[in-house]
Amino acid sequence: MEPNENLSLKELTLKTTILLALTSSARAHELAALHLDYVSQKENGWEFVIPKHVKNSRPNHPARKIYLPSLPENQKICVIESLKQYVNRTARIRKDQQLLVSYTSPHSAIGSQTVSRWIRTVLSNAGIDAQYTGHSTRAAATSMAAESGVPLEDIIAAADWSSATTFERFYHKAISKDKFVKSILAPDIQK
Repeated sequence: MEPNENLSLKELTLKTTILLALTSSARAHELAALHLDYVSQKENGWEFVIPKHVKNSRPNHPARKIYLPSLPENQKICVIESLKQYVNRTARIRKDQQLLVSYTSPHSAIGSQTVSRWIRTVLSNAGIDAQYTGHSTRAAATSMAAESGVPLEDIIAAADWSSATTFERFYHKAISKDKFVKSILAPDIQK
């Protein structure tokens, strides 16, 4: 899905949403709560703050921050490049400062169910089994980070978990490299 400038609003919206989900390890309702009044555009990325109470907010815990780094070495999958194009393209139709808006008229702010549906649409279009949902990106992103050697403390901070127990119990999915490779290169062997 590139270049961003040539994508329809629907394609750009779906691409931006999946990149947000994969790079932020955020829940669908957190992505739906992203607001342009609460973003800091930094040199190497953007940082959103979710100031309002969301489903998983903990008492006396600071507001959830979601940092999205730029990926200049691969602009095709850079969440910041996609965000810039998306914010620019939706500026005329945006009714308020909520980041994600419907790509169909009347272009109103969307909720978490729509975010989940958009993620499922992208996963389905990519040929990923329907058993994976909008929430699957959270486990996939954090598990891949763990497999790549990212320190557990960094994963916990990025996902805004209170302890490693949550990650290990519910999200850390062991990735069988043999099964993964065979499923891609020889799918009939797995059946």
